[in-house]
Amino acid sequence: AAMALLGGAHIDYRHRRGEGGTLSAETERVTSLLPFAAMAAGAQAEGALGSLQALARELKVENAVLGVLLAARWAVTRGR
Repeated sequence: AAMALLGGAHIDYRHRRGEGGTLSAETERVTSLLPFAAMAAGAQAEGALGSLQALARELKVENAVLGVLLAARWAVTRGR
């Protein structure tokens, strides 16, 4: 987790300086180093509810169901 936060902060720092990419003020405003933090804070779309609705529109239900089933199977078999 620490590497993800430090790595993300380092990449943002480099992009702000124009090294290896760009980070616009708009992109920085609507994103976060913590997963889903900007979405929960309502920085994206039309507040937190709008962000969740946008996520639901983009989510592939089949992939989500498959992920949940595989995780459940893994948890059940590890519990034995």
